[in-house]
Amino acid sequence: LAVTGCGNQPLELPAGEVVLEVADGRTTGFDLDQLLLASEAGGDALQPGALPRQVPSGPATTVDDSGRVTTTGSVDGATNAYWLVQSQSWSSGFEATVDGTNLGEPVLVNGFATGWLLTDPSSTAVAYDIEWTPQRVVWVALGISGVAALVVLALMILGRRQPRRTPAVTSPSLPDDPTLDWLPWSAGASAGASTSASAPLLGTAMAVAAAIAVTIAAALNLPAGWAWLAPGLGAVAGVSLRFVRARNLPGLVAVLLLSASAAYTVLQQYRNDYPPDFVWPAEFGRVHVLGVVALLAMGILALRDLVERRRTDRREET
Repeated sequence: LAVTGCGNQPLELPAGEVVLEVADGRTTGFDLDQLLLASEAGGDALQPGALPRQVPSGPATTVDDSGRVTTTGSVDGATNAYWLVQSQSWSSGFEATVDGTNLGEPVLVNGFATGWLLTDPSSTAVAYDIEWTPQRVVWVALGISGVAALVVLALMILGRRQPRRTPAVTSPSLPDDPTLDWLPWSAGASAGASTSASAPLLGTAMAVAAAIAVTIAAALNLPAGWAWLAPGLGAVAGVSLRFVRARNLPGLVAVLLLSASAAYTVLQQYRNDYPPDFVWPAEFGRVHVLGVVALLAMGILALRDLVERRRTDRREET
């Protein structure tokens, strides 16, 4: 079906972005699925019959390496200007060089791809290099994250040993002050200090109330269909706040869940070799909930530390 403009006149468009809309096919009887606009090199209208039916072949192109963020190769035998095209969705983040010369900003090619026009052909082989430059920031961020993880790990290992507090005056006639040596792992802690340090943070009623509050908060933050996990998190909160020996239970839950999520991700990536694209995280949707539960468990651990710190401050004040 041939479609022509009203009056068979060329359509003049201003510079910049232009939006064309067609009438609703339910009222006109025709649905236009595709509308092709073409013009001559100088900007004049191009008649439909003058549209090229075949694309001339370009110079010989060789791809030496195509990695996740870079593509390298060579072009040989160019006699006219040609396009160097990276057949991925267009983005200004791509950068291309030919024999070390930067080709500048890319342009949209073929309606989706990224390309560069080379107007200075060379009959000899030239090497090209295309790189996705935003990945450089990702590498730096990953490096910083790795260093930060090592620092946190070192603090976790070295920070667990606390200096032993000793009374300022040691005399057989003077009893030790329990507030000066109350840490449960201190060898010289007095019986009164050990009892104070091993006392529950909250009573049974308060621990149950905290468990209920955590259950409600978890149910509101868990993904749809996973609210049944909320009572388990509430139980973890109540137990860690009621029993001293369970003080690290929320942290243990978080570590186990994150480890399981990481193991699943690594295994699935190894088995299926998923491409690094925008839908890559969706390939591991089955374990997303583990990360959410781990974050909630870390929140419970922070809550417990806050309660413990306040109890310590009150004891020191008295």
